[in-house]
Amino acid sequence: MRQDHEPEPPPVQPTGTPGQQPWMQQPQPQEDGVLQRVVPTRNGAALAAYYCGVFSLACFIGILLALIAIIAGIKGIQTHNQDPTRRGLFHAIAGIVLGCLSLIAHAVAIYVISRPT
Repeated sequence: MRQDHEPEPPPVQPTGTPGQQPWMQQPQPQEDGVLQRVVPTRNGAALAAYYCGVFSLACFIGILLALIAIIAGIKGIQTHNQDPTRRGLFHAIAGIVLGCLSLIAHAVAIYVISRPT
């Protein structure tokens, strides 16, 4: 029971734009967990660049994966620059570097193999 001398609590204002229903509100960003800080799950291009860069060191499919790693790495850096909360800059750079190294290694291997003896 409310006493006459107690102040009235302020009305609860929903977040979001005026006239927007509560179920239409945008979710608030949450703190990143440990896994999200290590693995950039919100920057798929950076993650793809990293894995393609690592697996591009394999024979036969390495050249294709190296090209994908470089392209995805560039896209991952662009995504990170647009929204730094999406993380993944290290993975994108690592994908580009590994992709370039793999292309160089494959070019040297092709040259050595095809060189006349």
